[in-house]
Amino acid sequence: MLCCVARTARLHKAVAVEGRFAVSVLSAEQKATARHFADRSRPHGWAQFATVSWVPGLHTGAPLITGALAWLECEVTEEVVAGDHSVFVGRVLEAASGSGDAALLFHRGTLRGLPDGATADAPDGRVGTA
Repeated sequence: MLCCVARTARLHKAVAVEGRFAVSVLSAEQKATARHFADRSRPHGWAQFATVSWVPGLHTGAPLITGALAWLECEVTEEVVAGDHSVFVGRVLEAASGSGDAALLFHRGTLRGLPDGATADAPDGRVGTA
């Protein structure tokens, strides 16, 4: 699993120090949660999770957002500096899926749900509908 993090982001230090991270794949219904974590004025540290329902990951202790479509817990195997970001390469320790079908995407500056029935196998590599 690749996780690209700006070196100035709060998350960067946490991942670099802990050597582990978790990813929650949000559903289309979780736009407010995505906006919360994108807001630079949100609280720091564990306080940023006070208004979000989550459980600690079994392998990492990292927050797994309740209601997500999927979760991955990873251990960092490599950090590659790429411009103003670090690319953390993670070995997946655990993966699980939740319920729901529409994934939340950030595309062209907007959060939107991936349409039901969408596929990623269009000949030109774009996401299309079946």
